[in-house]
Amino acid sequence: MLYDQKFASFNESLLKISRNAIIDSGDFESAIRFILEAASECTQPERMGVWIYNSEKTKMTCVGLYERSTRKYSQGGELLAADFPKYFTALGYERVLAVSDAVKDPLTHELAEQYLIPLKITSMMDAPIRYSGEVVGAVCNEHVGPMRHWDTNEIYFAGIIGEIVARAIGAQKRLEVQENLRLANLKLEKLVAELKKSPSRSE
Repeated sequence: MLYDQKFASFNESLLKISRNAIIDSGDFESAIRFILEAASECTQPERMGVWIYNSEKTKMTCVGLYERSTRKYSQGGELLAADFPKYFTALGYERVLAVSDAVKDPLTHELAEQYLIPLKITSMMDAPIRYSGEVVGAVCNEHVGPMRHWDTNEIYFAGIIGEIVARAIGAQKRLEVQENLRLANLKLEKLVAELKKSPSRSE
């Protein structure tokens, strides 16, 4: 019965997050902050962040990080694929990368010295963000303290959050296209106006 209640609670939270207008607004930064703050109340990791690949997929940059105990929101930080090849590869084929012992697990132990140990992260649950058929980043749940086992509900929840972040990316890209079209139309209108003002050439 407890499992069913948790599943129902997570689904209710996912519905509230998904229905919020900020997701499809095109304001990516605000959408990410809302998603992280709302989602962290369910899975309750100490740190929850969104990391996005560069175009060459040689690195990921943190575009939003929420620390639950201090309610602090920040951005910045990079992970290089050359330093963590197994981890980057795993994100490409896992639905959700849920690891209890992140320091020792073969898919995440590369992160230990530079990232996990300094930040006291013991367990990770990372959901790849898939957009237009490819992985473009990850939503990372990072647990601090005694090692944590991620249950089925939490893994399911993390996967859906990855899909909601992908929606926010799509909305941002649509807004960028609209803005580019608007600017192009303005340039065209200006050019037409200038041509109309210029004197006609005599034949």
